Amino acid sequence: MREGAKIDPGRLGERVTPQVATDAPDGAGGVVRTWQSLDPLWAEVRPLSANPEVRAARRGELRRYEITVRGSAALRPGMRLLWRTRTLHITATRALDAKERYLLLLCEERP
Repeated sequence: MREGAKIDPGRLGERVTPQVATDAPDGAGGVVRTWQSLDPLWAEVRPLSANPEVRAARRGELRRYEITVRGSAALRPGMRLLWRTRTLHITATRALDAKERYLLLLCEERP
């Protein structure tokens, strides 16, 4: 989507749930990560690519998505989105207009 392009709010037809990570000590010198869900948002989800990847001896596809939501300063890299049955990790964000009414998220679904 072009920067400054007019956004049709009717295209935000998918529900995504942002999640933020919280790390707590596990008592043995490590940490336990939990994810807290925030309020769901309406979004437009567009697949970008899928590339084969091996991670921890598991084969799979690294899938990338471009997601448009109404502007929310709370969304940032390191967070994730739940969409349908998928977990999408936010890797980058940028405003689509000078008033920051809409935000473009680049996300990955990891194998």
